[in-house]
Amino acid sequence: MKFGKQLECLNVPRYRLHYIQYKELKKALKVWTGLEKEQSTVQEVTHWASSFLRLGPNPEVSPEMRLNEMLRHEMERISRFTGLEESGLHTELNRLEEECKGADVDGVALAKRLDDLGEQIVQLKTFAQLNFSGFRKILKKYDKWSDSKAAVTPWFMAEVVRAPFMRVNFEVLLEQLNRIAVALQSKPGAAIQWARSSGGSQTALWTGREVSFMVDPKDTMQVRVMLARHLFRRGEYMTSPAAAAVGRTRTTCVFLDTNDLAVYGASREGAVSVPSSHLRHADGDAVMLVHEGTEVLLTRAEAAKLLQGGVVMPVAPGALPIDDIKAVEGLSPPAAQPAAKAALAAAQRSVQQGGQKPIAQASYVRSVFQDRLGGFTVVLDEEVRMARTVDPFAKNPAGTEYVPQNIITIISTATAQSLEGMQWYQLVQERTNLVQVAGFSMATLVVAHFFAKERGLPEPHWYRSLMN
Repeated sequence: MKFGKQLECLNVPRYRLHYIQYKELKKALKVWTGLEKEQSTVQEVTHWASSFLRLGPNPEVSPEMRLNEMLRHEMERISRFTGLEESGLHTELNRLEEECKGADVDGVALAKRLDDLGEQIVQLKTFAQLNFSGFRKILKKYDKWSDSKAAVTPWFMAEVVRAPFMRVNFEVLLEQLNRIAVALQSKPGAAIQWARSSGGSQTALWTGREVSFMVDPKDTMQVRVMLARHLFRRGEYMTSPAAAAVGRTRTTCVFLDTNDLAVYGASREGAVSVPSSHLRHADGDAVMLVHEGTEVLLTRAEAAKLLQGGVVMPVAPGALPIDDIKAVEGLSPPAAQPAAKAALAAAQRSVQQGGQKPIAQASYVRSVFQDRLGGFTVVLDEEVRMARTVDPFAKNPAGTEYVPQNIITIISTATAQSLEGMQWYQLVQERTNLVQVAGFSMATLVVAHFFAKERGLPEPHWYRSLMN
């Protein structure tokens, strides 16, 4: 479907007059580039634009300058509207949160209002995404139709990324939505039905088992809203709402393997004969070594020494800032000293004797949720980037590539749980297109992407579906 038609089909009625004026921009481009210079006049196709265009062609103003002024006008118009919508959502959420503090309130009505606000958050995100796509498509058409040797798409899209309509702080909105959802659990009639039986076959999970799904980035805000509405958000946002204003931390995982990819091969075959290790780091000094599931806290200096074959010792949690540690923590806290020392010694043997070294890495922004009964932990990884590892602590490694899908992993923390029996899971399945990725791991994905084909090794069965 062409984008103009797609825009008509997907737009929200109350946003209708505020989307990028895609068709009008296309017509203007055709005149400026000479594609329709005999069929249209500047006055016909630019009646809605700024006054300098109504005067007709100006040979002293280049088409690029006209395009720049037109698109900036559109960006400012869209951003003004987006700012008003964001402000309105904050006002409504604040009002709802205050009402939830009352003793005698209609829980059902409050829950319905919260659902409506959640849907408006999703719509605002979709509004921004559609406009972003509109700018990119218009710029590509200009590059295609014009005689200019220099492409304008790269430099102007950098401006679009920084535009206010692309910088809505959804973290603050979602943190408050989750806070209200938790408060509503004590209100009559508003409590979520956390589990219910359903007929037919069910996806059962046992303690420690994981199930992964891929989700289209366009559906991800819908998933995040549903999780924030029905589950408990875990981590720094629950204890420090101000952290949401800063945004989620980008975390990097550096995966170790041998020259002959022994860890990758064992992982693909489901074997546990080759121990695996990876490092997890963010912006601070803390680094988490993960060896066979055991988490060991290190500093950057100690981690670098480990990778060079040196002998290091675990770091006491109190020796590093708590925010640095939170940024690299996994689903389990750092192991206590006896277990930490044993895991670290095993990782050192893998490096010194087993020949393991950093070969590839992935970074992501992560959200973690838990259900009220403690049966599941839900991990959502977005904006996944990957690269070959040259410097394991490089912030922007060369040759970075993007994973086109986001990843949801559901981990059972109780015995014999059924996903289909959980209301939040049913709602996410109904409203988005989740595709199960059996046997997924981030390490397998990244190593397969950079090394499997060039080494003539088989890829995971899910690889092409995920990357295409």
